[in-house]
Amino acid sequence: MGNIWKTFVLLVLLPTVISFAQATSLNNCNAKLVKEDMINKLEGVTHYKTDIIVKFDDFNVKSNVVGKKYADSKSAKMKIKQKIKTTEYALNYLTVFDGEFQWVESRRDDFMQVVKLKISSLTQHDRPFDTGYYLMGTGLLNGEDYVGTFINLLNFYDLDAVCTSRTITLSGVINKEKFSHYALNTKTKKSNNEYISKYIKEFGHLSLEIDKKNLTVNSYKIGHSSKDAIFEALFSDTDLKADIDDKVFLYTPPSGVKVLDITAEVKNNEH
Repeated sequence: MGNIWKTFVLLVLLPTVISFAQATSLNNCNAKLVKEDMINKLEGVTHYKTDIIVKFDDFNVKSNVVGKKYADSKSAKMKIKQKIKTTEYALNYLTVFDGEFQWVESRRDDFMQVVKLKISSLTQHDRPFDTGYYLMGTGLLNGEDYVGTFINLLNFYDLDAVCTSRTITLSGVINKEKFSHYALNTKTKKSNNEYISKYIKEFGHLSLEIDKKNLTVNSYKIGHSSKDAIFEALFSDTDLKADIDDKVFLYTPPSGVKVLDITAEVKNNEH
């Protein structure tokens, strides 16, 4: 009876202790523990969706992002719908990573263009979206999905926490060593010392607001300092357990539109 009782106590209390530990870390507003909780949650995400509004200079970009990951990270998929508005024009983009190609459909007034890139020819195994062909204003880091964006932002900024009853705000300055290591392992053509120095100067401060209940991102701002944000991304309707059918990632070019394969061109630009 004693052994059965001990087993029962362990089975019942262990989840409670784990939940209490996480709740305590959030209530104590411990930035280190909050970051660990967030990263642990993000690393377990296999499918998600979110809406993003980006404000940068005179650009206003609305994006809808859905993504799915598999045991084989090379098979990761993502779809991004974008509406870009400036004072002069409006553009619509559709980007689809279907596991084999990156498709990018752009529309402006009566003009339409579709390009494709062979993913396996341009990416590393652990970076399936980093083809080197990027679109501005998604609110995601170049070559990253939602998960990768926030794992990396949490890693290469040194952050402190301020908490309210509903939100946690992590803010702080960039860690030059960690960011340099990250940037030099991406496919961004400008990932060199000059680019790194410029990024650190312009985007040296991050402020990240998190929903305290479910640890999803409400918004983030980056800029020269805490009072001088030049880029802001707002997130809504985020679901890190979204039920997403693979059909979402199927793309067929519109009839009559010529598709340009720019794999070779992008690959050559790497050198």
